[in-house]
Amino acid sequence: MSKTARTRFLRIASLSLLALCLALPAPACQLRAPSKPTTVRGVSLGLATQAQVEDLTGLAEKITGGKPKPSYMALPRIYAYTVDKAGRRHPAIAAVVEGPIPPAGAEVEMLTRYVDPDNACQFIPWTLKSAAFPVS
Repeated sequence: MSKTARTRFLRIASLSLLALCLALPAPACQLRAPSKPTTVRGVSLGLATQAQVEDLTGLAEKITGGKPKPSYMALPRIYAYTVDKAGRRHPAIAAVVEGPIPPAGAEVEMLTRYVDPDNACQFIPWTLKSAAFPVS
């Protein structure tokens, strides 16, 4: 095979491979999150700071391998903690979709993150489900 024929063959083969790659579907997302949320009880520590939101959202992105649904990012967030069976506290942030921001000390129920039913490549972040406001 002459040098010109070999060059032509390699160009055609390269273009064929490129066309094949472009025709294949994009790889599926491998989001590591449940399909449904669970309810978790905790205690509100008040409105979350921007730094807390960024830190815990970044951690959630590393854990899940995805991004939160963009429409939730502008919502106010509470900073709260949950307590595990061993009595250890774990920090959490939860988006407040509706209603007032629970004050520090309020008992809250939060829904954990889960796969966005509209886009399997992103997740719905933790959200506030309900709060028991302390009586003054």
